[in-house]
Parts: sequence; C-alpha cells; structure tokens
Amino acid sequence: MSLTSTIPHDQFSDAKPSDALARAFLRTLAQEERKSIKLNREFGSDPDYDEGSDDPIELILAQTEGERKTEHVPIPADLAAVAVLVARAIAAEDGLVRRLRREAPVVVITTHLPDLVEPVRDVLERCAFRPGVRVIDLSGNRAVALKPTQAGLLVRDGSLKEHRPDAGNLMVASALHARVPIVGCAPDPTRQLPRDLLRAAEHRIALPGLDQSALDLVIEAVTGGCPTRRIDPDLARTLDIADLPIAFRGAASPDACIDALARVMAAKADYLQTGPALEELDGYGAAKDWGLALAVDLQAYRLGRLAWADIDNRGLLLSGPPGVGKTSFARALAKSARVPLVATSVAEWNASDYLSGTLQAIRRVFAQARTQAPCILFIDELDGISDRARIRGEYVQYWTQVVNLFLELLAGVEERPGVVVVAASNHPQNIDPAVKRAGRLDREIAIERPDTASLVKIFRHHLGAGVLAGDSLMP
Repeated sequence: MSLTSTIPHDQFSDAKPSDALARAFLRTLAQEERKSIKLNREFGSDPDYDEGSDDPIELILAQTEGERKTEHVPIPADLAAVAVLVARAIAAEDGLVRRLRREAPVVVITTHLPDLVEPVRDVLERCAFRPGVRVIDLSGNRAVALKPTQAGLLVRDGSLKEHRPDAGNLMVASALHARVPIVGCAPDPTRQLPRDLLRAAEHRIALPGLDQSALDLVIEAVTGGCPTRRIDPDLARTLDIADLPIAFRGAASPDACIDALARVMAAKADYLQTGPALEELDGYGAAKDWGLALAVDLQAYRLGRLAWADIDNRGLLLSGPPGVGKTSFARALAKSARVPLVATSVAEWNASDYLSGTLQAIRRVFAQARTQAPCILFIDELDGISDRARIRGEYVQYWTQVVNLFLELLAGVEERPGVVVVAASNHPQNIDPAVKRAGRLDREIAIERPDTASLVKIFRHHLGAGVLAGDSLMP
C-alpha cells in the first residue's frame, strides 16, 4: 500500500476553503520567533551568528545564511499544529474570536489529551487575546483581583488531586466578578475544572483532529511551502502531535516532510504491519464471527453509512487460558477493520508510583483512543482490575478510585464514538461484576484451545501454501 499519493494541492478532498484565523495565529507565532532571533543576535546567544567573527569562511557563511534566514522563520512543528487546532476550534464557534478580544466571554476548551494542555496555554496566551492584554494564571485556589486589561486562564491536566470540580470555585467567582475574558482548559473539563466555571461557560469547544489540510498549514509554517503530496488518510488518523517534531526534523522541503511523516507513522501503526487479518485466522470460533461483523460495521461507520448508535458490537471481553491468541485477535481485528489499534494493559496503568499517575494513565489511553477513532482499544490483563467486593485493608480506597474511573470511562460509550473496547482476561471470574453490566463489556466470548481441525488450518497458515503442498497435515 502506498503511504503517500501525489495530488494537486487544490484537489485535496478535505482542504478547507478558509483558515484565516489559523493563518493569523501562525503569523503571530512567526513574528514572535523573529523577535526572539533578533534578540538572540543582539545579545550574542545565537550560536550561528557571530557579528564580530573575522574568520573569512565564517564571513562567507554568515552572508549566505543570513540571506536564507530572512526568507522564512520556521515555527516548531508541534506548536504550529496546536495553533491550527485552537484557531479552528475558536473559528467554528460563531463570533467567539471577536468576543475574546472585545468582550468578556467564559470559554471551556477540551483538549482530550493531557499533553496538549500546556501547548494550548501557550497558544492562547500569545494569540487569543488582543495585544496588550496580560494573561493571569488562575490555577491557584486563592481569589485573584483581575483588572480590565487582563484575562484569566485556568488550565488543568488532571495530574494533581486538586484537579477536580469542587476545587477552585472561590477563585472562579472572583474572576467572574471582574468581567474579563476567562478560559478554562483541560483534557476532560467535566471531571477536572471547577464546577462553577463549567456552569458559567458560554462557549464549550473541543480541539479537532489533525487532517491533511491542517498538516499542510503546519508544513508551510515549518518549511515555508506547501506539499504536493498527501499522506494516506488511514495513517493520518493515527498521528499524534508529538510525532511532528520527530518527522520534520531535518526535512528540507514540504514533500520531504510528507515522506518523513509517512515513515514515522508506518513504524508506529501496528495495524498496518505485516501480520494476518482476522479472515486468515482460525480457532477463534464465535469471537471471529463477532469480529468480522464489527469490521463490516466500522467500515460503514467510517464512510458515514452507519451511525455509532446503530453498531451493536461496541465492547467485548475475551476470556481464555494463556496462549490462545487474545492479543493476536485484537491486532487481526484492527487490520481487518482497517482502523488503528490502541493497546494497553492494567499492568501498564499500575506501573505508576502513585494513584494520580494510575488514574492519569487510564484517562490518557481513553483520550488517545478518542483522538484516533474509529479504532480498537485493547486492554490486556483486565482481571488486574480488582473486584471491589473482595478488596480489604489499606488498598480499599486506592482500588475503589481506580475501578470507579474505569467504569465511568467505560460506560460513556456515547462520549467516545468510534472507540470499540476489546478487553482480555485469563481469569474473568476475578473481574468486578460492574465491568460486565449492560452498556460496558456486556458481551463475553471464551476462546478455547483449538481442536484438531482448527490446528490443521493454523499449521497451514504458518507453513504457507508452498510447504507440504497437497499433503494432509492431520497426522
């Protein structure tokens, strides 16, 4: 499969006719980059610039590089991507950009991913408010007296115990009294921002996903030109903003950025790696029937022919002894459905040193799945989620919070459209019964060790058609 294709830029199906606000944000960031470069040169902190050097070769290089530097000032790729997404989210809300600069709106922004909170803060501080407005951090719990020439910004990534709805409401009340723009930002505002900020919010917006036209803007901001090729849409949906600096490092041209991005994405897209699709595998019984039906539904969902609410197979618990291929099933299912596979495990969640880290890991993987939807979210070792009825002693509070958060995210099936949860367990009897209630993982399929007929097909698959061709593998 080709990872890129050459298409005239004006024929991109998802190209947006107007990204005026996004381009304005990028120009603002570029101007600040130019100022930073100028200051570095004036104070001698630019390693590539030595005004006093008398080395003849360095003088030649300084002249040629100086000419090149004035042509285009690159913006960091990840910051440019966040700027585009923030601008698009604001522009999609009628009149919001004007209100942020002329009035006193209360805005809540959903980032989905904790890693985007700080870059969004950076973009908002630089671009969202009118020049001369000082942005005040409202993250503390004490009341802040804001002035008319200021704006309030409250960001929470969910990593601290005070990042909850009942914390910070006094500070919010004080800020609301000042009648200045106030923006709250979090991966999951309902669970992480002050309750009164959500009640006062006049605008609730969410960062969109990266698409080809957004990538075009980012590449233009980095290189100064637009690519003539596009990345495969299936790979583009698995793109994380953190991939951009890795892919674009050293890329000398817009098309080189596309090529580098395709290489980076192909390396991380497990669902496109070599390996069998579900149609090629045997020994899965009812699980295979369930998976093939889901693959058809997800294809229809991707094309807009089937609503998320009309898909029945949105959650599955795979059980069975070790070695029967539960993880292989998830990979094969994702390949058949041509969607990303987001793989995690309860052991991975519990690798954090503190409860806050475990809760953050759970939120992060669900957020990652939402950004890559439609996708398969595979959770291994689910029996590591303890049954609350069996917990005793000092771990009761710890596991109660872990189980409650997991159940909350699992039950919000309508809040994560396109995310199919497949979990695996060697000991399903140890799982909290609430996990298996209606609307969660209410479908359980046991994968047994393959019988003789299935083993023959499994051996044939691994041997290939050319080995012992025509011979019976039954003996």
